[in-house]
Amino acid sequence: TLAAGGLHQVPIDWVSYYYDDARLAPLQPYYEFARSHPELFNLTEAGEVAVLYNEAFEKADTSNYTPGYLGIMMLLADSHRPFDVVFAGDPEARDGADPFSTTDLSTYKAIILPNAQMLTDSQVSRLESYLSDGGILIGLGQIANQDENGNDVSSSRTLDDYFTSDGSSSVGSGLAICFTSNLGDSYHGNSATSYSEFDWEVTTQNLIDTADFRSTWSGVVDGQLSQDFLGTSLPSTVHLHRYEDSSDGSLIYQIVNRDINMTDSVDDQTMNTTSDTVCSVAIPEGFTGSTVTLSWMTVESPDPIELSFAEVGDKLEFTLPGFNIWGILKVGTTAAASSSVDEKPESNFNLLDASSGYRPDKLESTGIFEFNYNYWKGGNHGSVPWDIPYWATDDNEVDLVRLYYRYSTDRETWGSWTLYDTADVSGSNISDTMSFNAPDGEGHYQFRIQAVDDQGQEEYVDTSRDETAY
Repeated sequence: TLAAGGLHQVPIDWVSYYYDDARLAPLQPYYEFARSHPELFNLTEAGEVAVLYNEAFEKADTSNYTPGYLGIMMLLADSHRPFDVVFAGDPEARDGADPFSTTDLSTYKAIILPNAQMLTDSQVSRLESYLSDGGILIGLGQIANQDENGNDVSSSRTLDDYFTSDGSSSVGSGLAICFTSNLGDSYHGNSATSYSEFDWEVTTQNLIDTADFRSTWSGVVDGQLSQDFLGTSLPSTVHLHRYEDSSDGSLIYQIVNRDINMTDSVDDQTMNTTSDTVCSVAIPEGFTGSTVTLSWMTVESPDPIELSFAEVGDKLEFTLPGFNIWGILKVGTTAAASSSVDEKPESNFNLLDASSGYRPDKLESTGIFEFNYNYWKGGNHGSVPWDIPYWATDDNEVDLVRLYYRYSTDRETWGSWTLYDTADVSGSNISDTMSFNAPDGEGHYQFRIQAVDDQGQEEYVDTSRDETAY
């Protein structure tokens, strides 16, 4: 997902966005940014805290679980607390296996239980061990009062007893913090005002309400739970996602700005660039103030710069530069220079025909889809020849686009692939059509497309993008 939002929110014309060729140009720098720093991706998740996903309860009572689960993650993101999700599985759904049984809970400062009512005995036992060994459990709503089948087991368990009244209580070496109200559900329900399924807005009252909920949370939690990254004037719309480079212990903060200037016309919306902000970040384990480095890079400036800092206790105070949508902060060893990547070209058939504006799937007489193919023509379906729309892209220049076809009379036995036409093109993002005249007559045709760049690199093609016509 490229930093959980670093791509999808790029503001371009929202109708054009659904055309592959229209979104290639604005998205290209983001893909190139990721490719230029492969060492900063595919790393170990390293959230400060974990949110427990209660699969059994989500399946049994979605409306009573899912909004609170989503809402507490929204609150954490808006509070600049990186988090992971730990999966408490429903044994019935996975042949008795449960990923929770092998999850290392000790890496988290706290585990948050958002109205997690239906837990197995073994899941409860693991949470109790984590708690008594010095961990922090934060419960929102009712906690562990039912088993995985929905039976009331509150009288035979003790974990649920820690979450019956607001406040905190010591348990062994750990701490249980209780919000009897489902704060996540409240946050989710008040984050925007909905007028219909497709008509909603974030009102001034929504902003006031969510700020109040964050204040309620921090007033109870912050004094008990330290925070590794602080930026008091950093907007709540800036979200942090943290990962660890296990090779040296460095921490990687993928930082995404979601502050969109919400104009009435979606086509005019823009990103509000952040300002330079004074922040502090914890020194990773294994580093000291004299051995740690802060490296900062963005989509617009992929070569890392070293940020100056002052060591204050176990944290580093520094100024986070303003940025547009996506930046990466590496805390630990010095980040490598961005690498030069010469990508192979890519091409595909356009899912939407630019002239007709819809995808011409083959329908039964009742209107039910028979085949979800991009192109069907000939016979009663249209004239021959017809144009086949495609797009092609490369980080340098696309030089050639080749169209292949194969033929069948019955869609069971197919002939060999034959090169039909080669288009000479020029540009990094190409959107065009090729005319096809069905040279083997009435029947069934499959298509395959391949791009070649100006360095002679050929796109790898396989069956996954073949298309069929009639």
